[in-house]
Amino acid sequence: MDVIGAFSDVTFDSLIDGMIQNRVNAICSRLIRHMLTNRYATTSFNGVKRSIVVKIRCPQESVRSPFLWSIVKEEILTLLARKFSQIYSHGYTDDLGLIAKGMDDSTVTNLMQRVINAVKKWCIGKDLPVNDKMVIIVFTRRIKFNTVLFYLIGKQLAINNEVKYLGVTMDRQLTWCPHSRARTTLVRVKS
Repeated sequence: MDVIGAFSDVTFDSLIDGMIQNRVNAICSRLIRHMLTNRYATTSFNGVKRSIVVKIRCPQESVRSPFLWSIVKEEILTLLARKFSQIYSHGYTDDLGLIAKGMDDSTVTNLMQRVINAVKKWCIGKDLPVNDKMVIIVFTRRIKFNTVLFYLIGKQLAINNEVKYLGVTMDRQLTWCPHSRARTTLVRVKS
């Protein structure tokens, strides 16, 4: 699941709340709060100069941006771990990986739908747009399995046979063949 606007649309309130929840040192918190709330965008044209206060966005082009987003993202990872102990959630920059396992399709489907709904609710609470272009894959060794359906904002999400996450291509049976083929092709092209 990809969070749209993780860096560009996150609010200062979300960033400051994240620092409080993660118990960031008070001096660092005050420094970051000052940096966030006292930024100006300035432009000049034909000798006329205009400035406005920047009220949204992580500062770009620095290590602060991923650090600040990590503080905000920690909230959803903690919420998922507390509320859904039977899933594994992993965050990397603006991507969120969610894995659920269970004995039957309906159990896993119901669990994942509840998790998707919780992430959607969190995004809305943080004023972040919900991305309905998430990639869903059912990992199973069974040749036939019941078709599972997931929904986000009333839209049915597609189930894929392959997914690429953090540069690793995985297929639904975890054979690693697609990843091996892609890497082999890449090596042949470069040599």
